[in-house]
Amino acid sequence: MIELAGEHLDRDGVVTQVIDPAAIASIVENFNADAQAPNFSGMLVDHEHFKHDLQKETIAYGWLMALQGRADGIYGQIRWTATGQAAVDGGDYRFFSTEYDP
Repeated sequence: MIELAGEHLDRDGVVTQVIDPAAIASIVENFNADAQAPNFSGMLVDHEHFKHDLQKETIAYGWLMALQGRADGIYGQIRWTATGQAAVDGGDYRFFSTEYDP
């Protein structure tokens, strides 16, 4: 599971993100359509959202390849890197923190 259905406050506590059936369908359909591109290599799954900070290194833990919508939220198929697989298997990496463009 990548995203639980329901209402979620953003990190600043200002915006409520609503993940309802319509949002689930839209997110899944748009992502999976983009994933059909011949050069699609996946969406970055990183550790600390450092891709936005050019002063910090971003390490790929995996690459999100496909999404599936279910009644309780959004599920993803991830191609783990060696670093990510070891972190998942060892219990160091367990939960997701998703980011959405405003």
